[in-house]
Amino acid sequence: MKEEPVSLDVVTLNDDGYGVSADGRHGVFGALPGELVTSIPITRRKKILFGRASTIANPAASRVEARCSAAGYCGGCSLQHMSAESQLLFKQERLRREFEDCPPIEWLPPVADDIYNYRSKARLGAKFVEKKDRVLVGFREKMKPYIADIEVCHVLQH
Repeated sequence: MKEEPVSLDVVTLNDDGYGVSADGRHGVFGALPGELVTSIPITRRKKILFGRASTIANPAASRVEARCSAAGYCGGCSLQHMSAESQLLFKQERLRREFEDCPPIEWLPPVADDIYNYRSKARLGAKFVEKKDRVLVGFREKMKPYIADIEVCHVLQH
């Protein structure tokens, strides 16, 4: 990708966890609503230029330090930079939107535990990488066909 980094105001989060610019033409992994970010382009898909946040001028109150060093490029989780409470609210709102046409009689409180070591199901890729002379097994990188080269995943159950 040969496009230059771009400065963007992020106004909302897509259901897939990336920040969306005001004009809707940019998706930024690692960005949260209300932040001014510099986005490094990754790929263009369906008229949207996807990138990853490289600098954040005004961090959102819900921003936290991601536990995993691969969170910026691994496709296994997209919200490690968001506090657990904010993630839960985001996911609750997404669920409520799914049931707008047929709302339940009662909403039960969310089932919440540790934000790490919770995932018991995942779709992983496996590939022999000649340059590394080994097989990689894991999540694919965000918006790329490559397997993320990580030693440990903090969200998968061990």
